[in-house]
Amino acid sequence: MKPPDRFPGFEYTSSELKKFVFASEIFSLMLSSGNVVHFKPEDVTAFAKWLMQHGIEEIHPKK
Repeated sequence: MKPPDRFPGFEYTSSELKKFVFASEIFSLMLSSGNVVHFKPEDVTAFAKWLMQHGIEEIHPKK
């Protein structure tokens, strides 16, 4: 079963997203337009799973 294109409370569809990074309970997401938006979901785990199910690339900060 395919996950929905929209996550509850998030205004963008999965097709509008390119990459994301997660830090301090906030997701910073790059849109296909090149703009960056920030989102703090109520359920961090569910949002991260939704991103992964849609194949959105996670950017890992350099250590």
